[in-house]
Formats: sequence, C-alpha cells, structure tokens
Amino acid sequence: MTNDRSIAMTTTPPFGTALIGQTEKTLNAILDRQLAGTGITEPQWVTLTLAAAGGGSVDRAELIRRVSAATKAGEASVAERVAELTAAGLLRDGGDGSIQVSEAGQARWTRIRTALGPITQGLWGDLPAEDLAVAGRVLSTVLERADAVLAAPAPGPRPDVAGLAASIRGRTLLPGDEGFEEATSGFLMTVEHHPAVVVVAADADDVVAAVRFAAQTGRPVAVQSTGHGKSVPADGAVFIATRELRELSVDPRARTARIGAGLRWDEVIVAAAEHGLAPLCGSAAHVGVMGYLTGGGLPLTGRTYGFAADHVRSLDVVTADGLLRSVSPGREPDLFWAVRGGKSNFGVVVAAEIELLPLRTVYGGELSYPGEDPRHAAHVLGSYLAWAKEQPEEMSSSVTLLRFPDAPQLPEEYRGRSLVQVRVVHTGSGEQGARLVEPLRALGPEKDTCGVLPYAEVTEIYQDPKGPVTAHLRSALLRELDDEAVAELVSLIDPSAPGGPFPGVELRHLGGALDRAPGRPHAVSTQGAAFHLWLRMPAPAGRADTARRTADQVLERLRPWDTGAMLPGFLFDPDSAPERVRLAYTEANYRRLAALKATYDPDQIFRVNHNIPPVTGDAAS
Repeated sequence: MTNDRSIAMTTTPPFGTALIGQTEKTLNAILDRQLAGTGITEPQWVTLTLAAAGGGSVDRAELIRRVSAATKAGEASVAERVAELTAAGLLRDGGDGSIQVSEAGQARWTRIRTALGPITQGLWGDLPAEDLAVAGRVLSTVLERADAVLAAPAPGPRPDVAGLAASIRGRTLLPGDEGFEEATSGFLMTVEHHPAVVVVAADADDVVAAVRFAAQTGRPVAVQSTGHGKSVPADGAVFIATRELRELSVDPRARTARIGAGLRWDEVIVAAAEHGLAPLCGSAAHVGVMGYLTGGGLPLTGRTYGFAADHVRSLDVVTADGLLRSVSPGREPDLFWAVRGGKSNFGVVVAAEIELLPLRTVYGGELSYPGEDPRHAAHVLGSYLAWAKEQPEEMSSSVTLLRFPDAPQLPEEYRGRSLVQVRVVHTGSGEQGARLVEPLRALGPEKDTCGVLPYAEVTEIYQDPKGPVTAHLRSALLRELDDEAVAELVSLIDPSAPGGPFPGVELRHLGGALDRAPGRPHAVSTQGAAFHLWLRMPAPAGRADTARRTADQVLERLRPWDTGAMLPGFLFDPDSAPERVRLAYTEANYRRLAALKATYDPDQIFRVNHNIPPVTGDAAS
C-alpha cells in the first residue's frame, strides 16, 4: 500500500490536478477498506463529513446546497442522501429546518476519519469552512463512484443471535447463510437490503422475539412480505420476513376474513370467492396484504367502496416495546387509526380482520386506442376525462398512456407503438355497465375486452407484471385536467417527440366514496385530488439515473396540475426524505401521527421505512 505520509498536502494550488493524481490510488484503497464495513456510501460520507464539520447544527437547505456543489450531484439526490443518513440514525432532524450529527454519527465519522489517516486529515481536518466544498469535490472526483452503494452491513461485530434462534420457531439467517439473499429480495429490485440478521418468523411470537432482540441490541427493525414497497435499505437492521404467517379464514355469515401477514391478495380473493364474497384489492393480485392495508389501499372499486383501510375491523400489531396488541375502534383506537396509513412506523402487523363484500361479478375490461397520431390521442384522452366526470360512483376507471420501443422482446402488437388504454370496473349490473361504457366504444378502440367477469378475475384487467422488476416508481395527486394538461400528457407518447420511448403514466380517477369520511377513521386521504398519477420507469443496470431523470422531468411538466399531495401507499424509494413523506398526509394528520410515534416508538426502532419522526409536546400540536 502507498505510504500515506509520503504525500505532501501543501502543494499549490492545494487541490490541483497534481494532488488528485497523487492521491487517487491511496484514497481509493483507504476508502474502500474503511467504508466497506460501515454500510455508508461515498456520497453519504461526503454529506456526513460536511455536516460534522459544520459543528452542532447545520441548516438543511445550506447543507444540501454545499454537498451538491461539492459533488456535482443534483440537490434532489443529495436530499435523499441526507434522508438515508437520518433514517440510519447518523443525522437527526433538528425540527427547525436544521440538521444535527447524532452521537452515533459523530462516532462513526470520527472512527472513519481517524482510520483514513493523514490524507483525510489534510483534506478535511485543517480546512477553513469555505474550502470544505472544494475538498468534497476532490473526494468525489478521485473516486468517481458517487452512486455506488457498498453492499456491507453496519459496523460492529455480527450480532449474537444464538439466544434469539433458540427462542423462536422460525429461522435466523446471517449474511452468507443459505436463504439469506432470497429472504431479503423481493418484487422491487431497485432497493437492496443488507441487514445484520434475518428472522423468518413462523408465528406472531417470533415477531415479538425479533422486535425485543432489536431493541436490546440497539438495531432498527425492517419488515417485508413480498417486497413491493421497499423504500429504504435495511442495512444493519433486524429484518423480519413475514411470508410464513399464512393464517387465512373466511366467515361467510359475518362477511369477514382473518388474514396473516404473509398472504397476497390473490390467495384472499380465491378464498373469498368460494362464498360469493370479495376483498377490496388493487390492480396487482400478488401484492402483500399488510403493506397494502397499512398504506391505505386504493382498490379497483374505490369510487364505490372507498379505501381498503375503511374496511379493516382489527389489526394485530407488535409495537416497539415488544408487546402484541390487538387494536380496533374499541381497543387502542389511536394506534388503530395510525397504523392504517402510517405504514410500518408503528409496529409489525402480523394479522388483520377485514370486511368482505357480496360481490360475485363486475363489469370491466380494457379499451385500447392507437396513440401514434397526437390529435387522435388527445381526442381520446379528452373524451375520457369528460366521460369520467359524469360517471356514477359505481364506475371506477383509469387511463394509461404508453410509448413502446421497437424492441424484439416485446409482443409484436406493442413494438414501436403508442397507445391510450382505458380500464373500467363497474360494480352495478352488466347492462348498466355496458350502457355507461358505450361513449368510450364510440371512440373506436382497436381492442375491447369489456364484459361481465367474476370478481376473482378482476386483477387480470390491468395485467400488472407478476415477476420481480427493476423500475423507478413515482406518484402524485392531480387536480382536474384541462386541454393544456391533455396536450402535455399526449406529448409524452408522441413518436415524433425527442427523448425516446416512454413506458407509461397512469391516471386513476378518484372521487366518490374515496372522498367521504370513513366509518372507521384512518390517516389516508385524497386531499381533494381528482386523479392519482402513477409512473413506472424501467431502470435496468446502468440506466437508473436516466430513469430517475426522465421521471423527474415528467413530474415537472405536470406540476401545474399537481396538488402537492401524495397517497401513503404510493410513496416509493425516492420519497424517503421527511419533506416527501409529509406530503402524504394532511397537516393535522401528520401532526397526530408524529405525536403517536413519540408514544409508541420514541426511539424510532421502526425507521427503515417512510419515516415519521416522533414529535412531543407543543411541537406536535
């Protein structure tokens, strides 16, 4: 290895080309070795360093600006780095727009800084404040891996899990054990988990033991069933896999189902259909039940019946104190309210009892229109928007705009095509459904699958992918769309427009029962929006940044119609920053959630998620 002390740090200019050339190999070797055991990425290290150098407290906006200048990264990307360090407990939110380095963050920074030796001392230790950004730029330049996440667990010894393993019926897995990678993978592949230990729970008692173990060892808890909602890497966490909690029973008289946390909606749909009943599922049958319910759940029949969270009767949840609580409107109603919408911020839900609906069939399907001609696409989209405004609550619908590449792996009917796809689900009679859809048929679809179908087949309307995907997902809540919005949306699929193929944007019509106060109040609300926007950008290896930039551009173009709000069930990995999470709730609901977080999880054991920091006292009001 290069002798660190042989490198003079007093060259002129102090951070010129000669110094970069001198230090490149040494910095690479030292940082590779020292960061590899921490779970900290290189851009996170720059962020933590500048925050630590700022003293006790740094203005969040100023920190983001300086790191952005130092690393040449966009401010949105830097904000995510700040959020990741905050979620990991290395930074903490001062509550007044400031960021502070926590004791754990200071210790981590000091340990790495000391280990990096004279080079780091020369870069960081003796610089006046105005030169810190220059030093950060040097570090970023010589490493050239600003987006590389080092796949390693948090520092410290491997946790002693012998006692935990002996106390549970399920399995404990450490990195390198057979089944570890399988347990931590999932549907959404853009977020990778590197926990300290995995607990594959066999029952609720195993979840209790895992949460208590996490509290005793000072580690956060992460929980996952199918991995559709992965948001924050679970690095160094106690990772609870609930996939084997497979309780399922249907009470046809009470029209209820009791569901374990490992089940997917396709399993519940089939069991309920045997009794002529139906759960309020979304468009993807293979989504895990608990993540969907705790995010609120936007059903295919939402305009008729409201959010799925409206129809939850009780939840069994393991809280941060290691207690298994059964919560309902009559038992700990505040926690019952918070979990439905607050996602995994308040505990691990191990089972739920939900209401089922006497719904054997629906009228539904897809109408697909050619979209290569922008004028025709605008006519179809504008006609759909006018049609949607006039529909009764029994009709739920969406419109998707797609622009496919001319790729051989695609079915021939989609290659190089632009399409406008309208999907409908009507809960009334087949005759009424067909009559309501007639104006859409008059627009001349090239594909029409609408008809009466068993509710058990309702998710086939959307044909969501069933296997793992590597995609960049975004969402927003939009107000009513005018002619200018139609032109903007259609331009996304115009074959003559620059920018290449665009995979698709979906607009789901809201209103109806989704806007009414539920009988069992919860933290979810459309906040008065007319449409929910959902964007999925394929992000294969090497193209993640391109997918992210494209998504950002689309959202920016649609900003005039953006309400500024979001749904908690559609927060994704780019939405982990506190200011993004806050958009998913009304101000009153967010304050209440933050106060309840202080009651049920004051130490933020449940922070590997779209975190809601605890707030106590007057600050919560």
